[in-house]
Amino acid sequence: MKEKKEIIHQLDTAKSHKTWELTLAAMEARNSIPEVLLDSPERLCQLAEIYVMAAIQGPCYDWYMYMAGYALDTAQRLAGCRTSVMVLRGRAFKAHMEYILYGPVGKKGFACHRPDKLSLVIQAISYYEKLMQADYTVSDMYHYATILFKSAGDIYLPIVRTRRQMQLKKACALYKRILDHSAHDELTGEGKQMRLKAGYYFCRASLSLIKSHSRLGQEAFLLFGITLPQSCRVEKLGRFHTLQRMANRICRHCGLDGDVPLIEELARRPRTEFPYACDWFYLMGQLYECAYEQQLCPWPEDALRRAERYYTYACDIDYRRRQLHLSVSGYMHMYAALFRLYHHSSRHRPGVPPWLAYLRKLSFPPGLKTLILIRQAITQGRYEEAASQLKQVMRSRQYDSFMTEKKVRVLRDIAQVLQNGHTRRLCNRYAKWEIVYFERILQTMRRQNGFAKARTG
Repeated sequence: MKEKKEIIHQLDTAKSHKTWELTLAAMEARNSIPEVLLDSPERLCQLAEIYVMAAIQGPCYDWYMYMAGYALDTAQRLAGCRTSVMVLRGRAFKAHMEYILYGPVGKKGFACHRPDKLSLVIQAISYYEKLMQADYTVSDMYHYATILFKSAGDIYLPIVRTRRQMQLKKACALYKRILDHSAHDELTGEGKQMRLKAGYYFCRASLSLIKSHSRLGQEAFLLFGITLPQSCRVEKLGRFHTLQRMANRICRHCGLDGDVPLIEELARRPRTEFPYACDWFYLMGQLYECAYEQQLCPWPEDALRRAERYYTYACDIDYRRRQLHLSVSGYMHMYAALFRLYHHSSRHRPGVPPWLAYLRKLSFPPGLKTLILIRQAITQGRYEEAASQLKQVMRSRQYDSFMTEKKVRVLRDIAQVLQNGHTRRLCNRYAKWEIVYFERILQTMRRQNGFAKARTG
């Protein structure tokens, strides 16, 4: 049996070494909790954290998560009736990590006891809320805000829209408290990184509250420039200006505020460095695209140009990293965003679309290419061709992150309305306020046809 001093030394140095499974092996704690730790709730909570990290790092996920839960249960029994802050923190951390790493598994071994995703979120939020009423730290506040933000944007969770909005607002408030709390402190190392991350996620959460989440509304504006009167406009304007100030401050702090960034230098930086330039430029592009769509800027064309510039920076960095055979996220959302802007800018600046250069250089998923061609067909008046392509996608069920089932249905209905010239078939599929979008689309088409006839006549 290992001596107590040696085991406690292994516990205390585990975080610096980050070799979690080797630490458990050195403590002889892989299959059972060392007896010398069974009299200390604090040491048991430390051990539970090591079990969780070993579960993440190694192949024995379910066993180590089970051992983490057992260590926390033992610590709670030792603590007695009073709820230990350390136990609460340990339970919150465990549920949080299980949610982040959640994936479908077969019922093998301890996997059959794994809670579902929604249960994990509810558990983690409940523990963090109890922590916030007790002796919480800035780190607790950050993790609480992060799970609120992440779960609000998780499309696989059965959460209603109002609940998601409430979680985003709460996450924004918590991130703001972190930023205000650390504004007057001299931060170094982890504290500085947490402040940067809080600022980044504050921007992302605020952006989610501002931008439109109506797929029909997005396509109507993208293809025809159609918008409906906005609710909560004053609140959105306030959030946008706060978000813009925060984003510009972080840009200056990280040296990403130049008009012409050094793409080669930024591309060679490690992706682990925060904030990763590609992600940050993509976020800035989203900010100004949203400002253009929601008409939150006094000069919409300037917002559109800025969005295009930032998306181009993000694409250039990602493309250069691919050339250098460096790791990339694997997603192609920044290219999809730049291609999407073409439909906006082509109404004002007809010419060669910027995405053609990347289309020749990279291999894109079929869904993205199909989406570009369908949108082009609709904007150019080839409604029958667009409807035919969309029906083919629906029959083959070739959906992906670019051509989701909901997006395909919305585009199909737009193409059919333009083809038929009426909205009678949509009454059972859309709410009254959504039908207004289709009526405005028809009005726009008739107006354009009238102009075309007048010009040829």
